[in-house]
Amino acid sequence: MNENKIYHNFPIKGMTCASCVARVEKVLSKMEGIENVKVNYASEKVSFDTNNKNIDLKQAADKLEKFGYQLELTDVKIKPGEKPREAKNEKNHFTNDFKIALLFTIPIFLISMISNMSSSWPISQDYTNKILLILTTPVLFIPGKNFFTIFWTNLKHFSFEMNSLVAIGTGAAFTYSAVATLFPKLVQVGESLPHVYFDTSAVIITLFLMGKMLEERAKRKTNSALKKLLELKPKTATVIIDGKEQKINLSDLELKNHVVVKPGEKIPADGKIIEGYSTVDESMITG
Repeated sequence: MNENKIYHNFPIKGMTCASCVARVEKVLSKMEGIENVKVNYASEKVSFDTNNKNIDLKQAADKLEKFGYQLELTDVKIKPGEKPREAKNEKNHFTNDFKIALLFTIPIFLISMISNMSSSWPISQDYTNKILLILTTPVLFIPGKNFFTIFWTNLKHFSFEMNSLVAIGTGAAFTYSAVATLFPKLVQVGESLPHVYFDTSAVIITLFLMGKMLEERAKRKTNSALKKLLELKPKTATVIIDGKEQKINLSDLELKNHVVVKPGEKIPADGKIIEGYSTVDESMITG
């Protein structure tokens, strides 16, 4: 490893699907002085090397922000014996969005199905369509707002992904249905009123939000398990400084430090054995 390179690992927000990983890596890799960019979608972290101490990381954050991603330039050192500070437990907005969407989608779906299948439906098709329009509008523009916001950001950079497809599909179905409801003569063929697709827009938005909600839950459980595993890592290391043993914070351990590992202690970092011998309990890794 080149000693002049500096390793960075920062949280990044705003990634919504796997294609976001490739986009973030592509944007950062194009910047001069940034190398070996790797993005972990599950943990929402990005790591890279810089070959110049004077590189402005704020510029990288600003560039990513134009694509809708927030790079959190935090570099906190942990004191000896102190537990790593956990990120603020953000409320899962996907859960709230899903609940709101589901609240409207259930009546939308039932009204659409019953009015189409039952000849004894008491409300005229014109009024039924207007009721569906009123119920569907909040689904698209409250819980489904993020799909259209991300689509607009992607459109400005001529890049498209899953959210763009959702926005285009549901937006087209909603727009056509709204025109068919408010101005039926523009799309009317024959004497019968045109068919509307409000239920399609609402159901697609709701199902995608449900998927996002379940994905977030799985990610939280995975991150929780990884944090517990990392807690097994030692917080300090014993190094030889001026011929004397001294305990230092693990984050202060540097390349070419001579580390002393005594019987029963955990090995704090990768390295080469230069003196002595021992056996190692690898059960933490192998189970």
